[in-house]
Amino acid sequence: MSGRRTRNGIMACLMLLWLATSASAELVGLWRFDDATNLGKATIGNDLVLNNEKGTISSVDGIGAGDKAAAVGPGDSFSLTHDIDPNGGSNDYVNQYTILYDLNTRTNGWRSLLQTSAGPNDNDGDYWISPSGNLGVGLIGYSSGSVEENTWYRIVFSANIGGDLNPDMEGDQSFMATVIDINDDVVFTHFHGSQGLNGRHSFYSTPNLNIVHFFADNDGEDGEIYVTQLAMFDGFMTQSQAEALGGPGSVVPEPSSFVLFTSSLLLVGGLFRLRRRSR
Repeated sequence: MSGRRTRNGIMACLMLLWLATSASAELVGLWRFDDATNLGKATIGNDLVLNNEKGTISSVDGIGAGDKAAAVGPGDSFSLTHDIDPNGGSNDYVNQYTILYDLNTRTNGWRSLLQTSAGPNDNDGDYWISPSGNLGVGLIGYSSGSVEENTWYRIVFSANIGGDLNPDMEGDQSFMATVIDINDDVVFTHFHGSQGLNGRHSFYSTPNLNIVHFFADNDGEDGEIYVTQLAMFDGFMTQSQAEALGGPGSVVPEPSSFVLFTSSLLLVGGLFRLRRRSR
């Protein structure tokens, strides 16, 4: 079991079972980038559209032997028709969602993770890794913790726009970023500032406008990223739920097998975190 850490498996599995039965965040999209001939192919949900005008999107090695990832460079991006119904108290916008990124950034410049405009590259990115490795955007602030380039991380970005993800802190905190490393250790969890309902980071839900973009920016501030797994949930996650997901490469169980998956791990004692890839 090289590269795997023995953990308190029973507690981890209980966390996963809690996530599976929680109504706050259902898995609605999953992409693993294992098919080099069809990098946008979805395991769950709609296929990603590859915006590859600059020719930077390609299949590359991921985490460990046999794993594959997609490289996405400046000027290129992925687009997704998310099909999430309006939520969070709105009839028109998606205000509650979670995005999971298993990624490795290849530069220390600006790296765009998310763009919520209707068209790719027609607006500034909405969530970033800064040149110093901090996560965020000016409107909601940047994390005090940072990530390094050429390093695999799992980043879980949770949004409860118009609400509060951390009632223990003074003032509303509408966004949360949890970063987990290859050893399943939580690097940091950061709560971003508040945002009113239907704000900048809300998604359109109107047909033909219900599109979001990954790794897109309007003026080239989207440095190269390798991504080996991407997932979207239709609600927000709590800090405990996000931290229970494990590090990059950890399996994201599909809804039909989620409870069976966690129950099986409990029966065998939950000694090890199940990986979908050897490392």
